[in-house]
Amino acid sequence: MLTKILVPFFALAMIFAALPMTVSAQSIGISVSFGPPPIPYYVQPPNPEPNWIWSPGYWAYGPGGYYWVPGTWVPAPQYGLRWTPGFWGWNGLAFVWSSGY
Repeated sequence: MLTKILVPFFALAMIFAALPMTVSAQSIGISVSFGPPPIPYYVQPPNPEPNWIWSPGYWAYGPGGYYWVPGTWVPAPQYGLRWTPGFWGWNGLAFVWSSGY
């Protein structure tokens, strides 16, 4: 009786294992119980190329605590798109990093 159940199950499992799988993006969530320092004041350098956008600096968090990642100019992916930079936000329990989009 057990063989009648297991043979079709393993056959079906082998069929699904042979099907192509899609790859999905994964992200690692970061939450901290205290907020980042204030954003430092600095002068944005001039645009080096036409159609480049400024990706502003931000506070990242690592084993030693918060550290500053300076802004940089990057090529725009497509004309007319808008960029929302990453930010730290309070979710009611902790400060959580939201990636730019």
